[in-house]
Amino acid sequence: MLNCCTASRALVLATGLMLTPQLAAAHPHVWITARSDVVFNEAGLIVAVVNDWTLDEAYSAVASDGLDVNHDGTYDTSELEPLTKENIDSLKDFEYFTYVYQNAQKVSLATPDDASQSMMGRNLRLRFRVPLSTPIDPKTQAFTYRVYDPSFYIAVEFDQSQPVHVVAAPSGCESKIEPPKQTEELSSTKDMLASKPMDWQAPVEENFGALFADVVAVHCK
Repeated sequence: MLNCCTASRALVLATGLMLTPQLAAAHPHVWITARSDVVFNEAGLIVAVVNDWTLDEAYSAVASDGLDVNHDGTYDTSELEPLTKENIDSLKDFEYFTYVYQNAQKVSLATPDDASQSMMGRNLRLRFRVPLSTPIDPKTQAFTYRVYDPSFYIAVEFDQSQPVHVVAAPSGCESKIEPPKQTEELSSTKDMLASKPMDWQAPVEENFGALFADVVAVHCK
């Protein structure tokens, strides 16, 4: 396992990841391209967020090494199941990198379900559903969330073409993504993090990942 901070291990797992020299001198070290589904129930309440993450090639190559147990050159769901379980278990202490807010107050999440992983070309794709402990009515309450690693060891960026879908939503509901404001302070913080070595541990209280995270909001008329 990598000798890095606990939060950073949430997706790096027990892979013994050896980074290239270009990556070893900078944060972040792993990249996720994210998509989300915001799931409604029949009553028009938001009940879950589904994360759909595509992991970068370098991480995917090391994480999947040795998992093709039948040596057929492909990775089926059963072969990737141990890695999927370890991913989800490791993310538990960090709210699954999914931070949901109701009227600007953070809400609790239930244990993810319907988790699966597949290999798409050279990239691992991890998909899992995070239920809300209590459904939220976006017609009367502000619903927002962010997806990020607090330590910024792992960078999460939403897909540019299809970032967020609302599933089974009542008419008049739509999602909107607001990127962080690009300030001089934000830029200098990113430069500072990029200068840190791989084994540097970000102070937990700094919550660097939140600085770079997009805010997703769902509005219902």
